[in-house]
Amino acid sequence: MSLDPTPQRQRVISFVSPDVGDILFYERVDAQRIGEKNVPEYGTPHPDPRSWPHHKLVLITSSDAANGQDQQGRFFRYYYAAERDNQDAYNFEYANTQIGGRLVDTVTRTYVILRSNFDPEAANLEIGSAMPDIPEGKFEGDWFLYDVTQKRIGEQELDSLFVVQQLIYLKPNSSSGVTYGEIVTINDTVTAVVPDDAAVDTGINIISSRVEPLGNGQAVKTTRQVASWPSPVDISVGTPPAGIPPLIYFDNLQSTTFTEKVSSIPDPITLSGDTIGLTYKRETPDRVQAETTQLQYQLNAGSLESSINRSAYLITTRETTVSNTESLPEVGDVSSELVYRAGELNIHRNTAVTTEGVTGLKGSDTISQSWGAITETTNFTLTPDFEQGGNTRLIFKDSMTTVYESSTVEVAAAGTSQDVDPQIWGALTWSGVYSTSSSGLRSRQVWTNGVTSVFLNENPSLTINDTPFISAVETNALLTEEVTTYYSDETPASPEANSTSRVIYQLDDIRVYENSSTIITPSVTPRTYASVIQYNLPSILLSIEVTAFPLRNGGIETHFEPRVEEGLSGTFPCMVTEYYTETPLVPSMGDLQMFRPKPVSFTTPWGGLNLGATLHEDLSVVWTTGTKDPRYKYAVGTISIPATTPPTYKGITFLARFDATPYKNGFVIREYSITIPA
Repeated sequence: MSLDPTPQRQRVISFVSPDVGDILFYERVDAQRIGEKNVPEYGTPHPDPRSWPHHKLVLITSSDAANGQDQQGRFFRYYYAAERDNQDAYNFEYANTQIGGRLVDTVTRTYVILRSNFDPEAANLEIGSAMPDIPEGKFEGDWFLYDVTQKRIGEQELDSLFVVQQLIYLKPNSSSGVTYGEIVTINDTVTAVVPDDAAVDTGINIISSRVEPLGNGQAVKTTRQVASWPSPVDISVGTPPAGIPPLIYFDNLQSTTFTEKVSSIPDPITLSGDTIGLTYKRETPDRVQAETTQLQYQLNAGSLESSINRSAYLITTRETTVSNTESLPEVGDVSSELVYRAGELNIHRNTAVTTEGVTGLKGSDTISQSWGAITETTNFTLTPDFEQGGNTRLIFKDSMTTVYESSTVEVAAAGTSQDVDPQIWGALTWSGVYSTSSSGLRSRQVWTNGVTSVFLNENPSLTINDTPFISAVETNALLTEEVTTYYSDETPASPEANSTSRVIYQLDDIRVYENSSTIITPSVTPRTYASVIQYNLPSILLSIEVTAFPLRNGGIETHFEPRVEEGLSGTFPCMVTEYYTETPLVPSMGDLQMFRPKPVSFTTPWGGLNLGATLHEDLSVVWTTGTKDPRYKYAVGTISIPATTPPTYKGITFLARFDATPYKNGFVIREYSITIPA
């Protein structure tokens, strides 16, 4: 910093970087002139923005104290500085840094920036970001950010408003940072403010990670991780030995391994001849250890394996050989399997399986049944042996042999059975015999295999309950009926009266008869009850009135006028008498009232009467010509009319209707009587 100017110089200017635009100056200000209340704050722009548009107040000091003068703090120095432009053009510095015990080329760039503009999250501050190519072409190759440091400038004129930020860049291909076979980390370190309970970073690329508490729940996490991995010193490539195949495949076998140093690993790695394995192990970039494994051998010329298995129906022979190429045996079920391969060496396992069928008895099994027994005999055969009732199935087949399992069935029927079928009339007993043929009155199949059948043949025997018993009794107002029943195997020779005989069971020529006889006893007292009946009553002629009318000529004219009571027709109350009789009954004429009305007709010289049929008593009419009739002489006559039968119905009770209805081998008689008041 320059010395104080004389009191007449009001501004002192300093150049703080190679860029002449980066100017730091102070101005001497009289404090009494501006007053204590007008002292500006740090960061206040310069009062002359036209001359100093980017400069801001960064420091105020006492000018008097600096000059050793005691003027009671009258004068002050106001320092002004601006944010530096184009710092990348001059802020770089070459250096070497030890990483992993090796020197690595570095470039350190120092930036003076406003505290208010400092952004720790800026993209150009990310570890691994590229260094700006300023000045252009100054730095060869690629450089990436390795470390970021922020600190105070150390000059009081700038510390109030500015900070220093240093960015360290590494050159990845720096020879001083590479040692063959060791990890090159290039100090890839990330530092961040995190909560004090944050976890450290882990993973294959993490070298170290730690969290250091700052207080108030905050901490700084610093993680150092691998930026690149070099090629390893110890590396094995190539085709490893395939291993020694089982000695059973060889008559003799020799394995040899050769070790030598070569300058490089061939690409591609191939096996040829007797070589079964190649292994390359890099020791240095220009030295490789090579191991070669070779196999000298003579294959087994005979049978590798041989076995014979015998079962109840099959003999199986298995033969195994080996060869360098696929080889299928000519006989049997054959297969060839590659069991070993290394380079040009191939070993095939060739297997042939041959079979031979065996015939003979497998076994016999008898199953007892209620009707006899079933015996099944099974044999092994080389051809199908079909037999009705038996079974033949294929149990083995390959390209050489076929074996069948054939069975025959024998059925033996024996034994008897008895089945009693109870009935109301007695019982029917079925006696049965089991047989392979059907017979008897009743035959049913109890077993079959589709060829042979077993039948139960039965014939019946009859037991009759021939004791008579009263099977029914019916009593009513007219009679009492009692039925006596008994059973027989034939119809009665002389049936009784009021008896029946009917077949109630028949099987072939077996018959059971139900024989019944009925005894009917009429009631002693007939039943009577009131009812109504439709009936027609004829008219009744009560009398014939004779009236004589004298004529002018002295004669008499006689008129006859009948007095008739008209007949009745409709519903009449009656009494019904009802009773039962076993014999037909016809009422006599006297019992059944019959009304016989007759017409009345007669003629006289002066007139007559012609009247329809009526009932009447004995009637007589007397007539005379008189003594003065000019035409007729005096004469007297009497007309007699005999009574009808009966002459009337008034005051009598008569039988108006008679019904005989057949009922239970007899008749129900109903007599309807009507009473006409007098």
